[in-house]
Amino acid sequence: MKIATLCVTGLLCSAMTLAAQDFEDQFAYTEGLPLDGQGSWTAVTGTGTVSVVAGNLTFAGYSRDQGSRVELNNTGTSRAVAKGLSVTYSSGTAFVSFLVNFSVLPGGNARFFSMRNTANGNRPLRIRTRSQDGSVFLGVRKRDGTTAFATLKPLALNTTYLVVASYEFVDGTDNDIVSLWIDPVPQPGSPAPPVPDATTTSGPDASQVNQTVVSQTLAGGTMTLDDLRFASSYAALESSLPVTLTSWTALPDGEAVRLAWQTTAEVDLAGFEVEHQAAGRDWQSLGFVEARGTAATAQAYQFQATGLLAGAHAFRLRQVDLDGSSTYSATVEVQMTMPEAYRLSAAYPNPFNPTTTLGLTLARSQEVEVGVYDVTGRQVAVLFSGVLTAGTLHHLRFEAAGQPSGLYLLRVQGDQFTATRRLILHK
Repeated sequence: MKIATLCVTGLLCSAMTLAAQDFEDQFAYTEGLPLDGQGSWTAVTGTGTVSVVAGNLTFAGYSRDQGSRVELNNTGTSRAVAKGLSVTYSSGTAFVSFLVNFSVLPGGNARFFSMRNTANGNRPLRIRTRSQDGSVFLGVRKRDGTTAFATLKPLALNTTYLVVASYEFVDGTDNDIVSLWIDPVPQPGSPAPPVPDATTTSGPDASQVNQTVVSQTLAGGTMTLDDLRFASSYAALESSLPVTLTSWTALPDGEAVRLAWQTTAEVDLAGFEVEHQAAGRDWQSLGFVEARGTAATAQAYQFQATGLLAGAHAFRLRQVDLDGSSTYSATVEVQMTMPEAYRLSAAYPNPFNPTTTLGLTLARSQEVEVGVYDVTGRQVAVLFSGVLTAGTLHHLRFEAAGQPSGLYLLRVQGDQFTATRRLILHK
């Protein structure tokens, strides 16, 4: 077993050990070919093509970036393809989750996903689409019932959303409940689902659910689906993620940032890779913090990110499981301020051959000249002369391929300050 997902990401979240999922499909099939005929998917109706396409949809804390994805489009003819589930649901609640991304608005009210009962061919739960004011709206309904739309959760085009739906078997007649969540918000410490975005009991009840169906229609718009999961409990949909993270903070501490996080439990967790992104730059790894592996009690971790210049800084954790799988935490951001007039980093590398770089940040924009001098005081290079803007990290690069080995002095002259750094060229 694993543990539920990160509370900080705003997804399905629980701080307790969970049962495994009943069904999962990452669509790891041959790309460019129809879905039916692969992985036990079979055609149900229509003559069009539901295709397997390259790439993955991603959603922080949920997606695994494995396999491929499925495209449903409104440019061809309709098609419905189905796959049997590994279990038959006839009591309790059947939960399903998947990722969806619309690229073309639906042309009308159309069904694109269903739970199916193969005993009679009925579809007890159906997820439908409609468009309004440039957005997509999703709704849920029972067979022959009224669709309940999630009117407060519009979906933008070319954006990935996490969709969760459920069919709950309730004693009595025609009172089973179907519900829908879009990007659900967690209830910390509880495996129970939050209030759904849409729910209804309208329509006849089903005796069972044992198949899933995806449907392509001319009115349904164009979309891709990925990472399909079924489970008998809401929290178990995310039971494959390695850790429950209950806090994740970043606090400035001088020129450093103190990162702290805490888990309530861990299962087969190797550790955390700490990643950093300065404004306008790519993500970089700062280091790796080993985890406890498996622990049933709260665990606390810290990491110090040092040498940060003024400006915006973002941090995230890549949680790595013992089997090599990983997932990212939410991103935390801090704004580093600079009370002094300037901040000039040490040269790196130093000693160097033939190039070294320093970082300069200014509290206010001003005229700056940056020169390099040898031990006799002779200027050997001018790295910059002009106006530098405030609050931006400026990289000063000294290329010394044509200079002899020895000691050099880099001098930064501003309007009201002078700063120097010793450089050692070693060839």
